[in-house]
Amino acid sequence: MNYFPIPPCRYAGDRLRTFWHSDYFRSSHDYDRAPALDPTERAVLDAYDAIASRPELYLDMELARGDVQLLSNHTILHARTAYVDHDDPAHKRHLLRLWVSLDPPHRLRDRAARARAVVPLLASLVRARLARTIRGRFSRRPTP
Repeated sequence: MNYFPIPPCRYAGDRLRTFWHSDYFRSSHDYDRAPALDPTERAVLDAYDAIASRPELYLDMELARGDVQLLSNHTILHARTAYVDHDDPAHKRHLLRLWVSLDPPHRLRDRAARARAVVPLLASLVRARLARTIRGRFSRRPTP
């Protein structure tokens, strides 16, 4: 397994948390080993896209030099629209991104849910590392 599941939405305690990136989730079909989205998963993606596309719910912003935008990936659906960058270095787009993690969960139920989400990732990383190590050892053997 060279992938791990990331749910687009789930509850953390009594709060709905999201990680929304429609194209990312829909691209899973590009990878042979990743499971195909089932009809319910596709319906969730379609519902989020429909909600996010409602003009009364979205806000277009044009950021200028010095502007700061703070968003939580867990509570706000957001995206960037296309832009044309300048050839002149003095006018090139300059975007800085800062990712801030939430405090770790304190309730046992939340910590257990987090651990269940992390275990497949760690297992996948260990398997990939072992596979590379084994391939590396066998590829270095001299031929008789």
